[in-house]
Amino acid sequence: MGPGLIVNADDLGVDAATTRGIASAYRNGIVSSASLMVTTPAVEDAVATVRTTEMPVGLHLSLTQGRAIVGPRLTRLVDETGRFKLRARDFITARRQDVALIEQIRAETRAQLTKALDLGLPLTHVDSHQHVHMNPTIFRILEDEASSFGIRRIRLSYEPLRFLWCAGRYLGMLERNNLSKWLVTRACAWQIGPRLDSPDFFFGVFHSGVIVKRVLINVLRAVPADRSVEICIHPGLPDRPALPPGDDFAAFSASEYRRLEHDALVDAEVIELVAERGLLLRSFDGRVKSAST
Repeated sequence: MGPGLIVNADDLGVDAATTRGIASAYRNGIVSSASLMVTTPAVEDAVATVRTTEMPVGLHLSLTQGRAIVGPRLTRLVDETGRFKLRARDFITARRQDVALIEQIRAETRAQLTKALDLGLPLTHVDSHQHVHMNPTIFRILEDEASSFGIRRIRLSYEPLRFLWCAGRYLGMLERNNLSKWLVTRACAWQIGPRLDSPDFFFGVFHSGVIVKRVLINVLRAVPADRSVEICIHPGLPDRPALPPGDDFAAFSASEYRRLEHDALVDAEVIELVAERGLLLRSFDGRVKSAST
């Protein structure tokens, strides 16, 4: 991939508030790409937003959020209503010898790619919700299925050691188990030899969910301007809905951190720093984001 900075907003379509925040950060800030989730009721609103903004999008494969596209017959993945029942750690530790589970993951991956394309969206890349595709077996499935749809780029969630000390709210990172996620994704990455293209550098695991302005500025100062870099981020403009008990992801979606990440992305100092460093904002397919967007 050519040099440039891909600021990719995850979870497009998970709910209206997140989609609203991503659209704002694309129009008014440094977001240059997004990853669309097709398993939630808010997907139609997200697709309309993509068409209006002409924002480049990839598939955010979801195996833990929403309802399976294939439906309730995927008994290893979903409950009787078709809602996903497993957690991220179940997929990270899944083994290829579990043939039934692996084949159901493949069927759902193909169905989600099909749905995204049926919605009329040209996909620039693939990645996954909560980085579950970093399981080497799932990574290979996602590569194979993406390739069959003509998609040539994939996220490799391998975050260098240099990005750990970027200031920020370390207590919040520990509460979100980000250190263990960082260690697990790095260990998985050593077992993966990607066949699809991915950026040279990736940021967004250790500070996931707590990328406040200070963290973002420190990352932007550290990334090389002559290489391809992806920053994975989760902006939103959350409402304050009543949340179901025990739903950690819904709690995050409604938390102040979605808004703090959005505000960092549209901050004048952040935008100026990108320009000063000559960082070229682009998408996975190489499209350069217009300064007038």
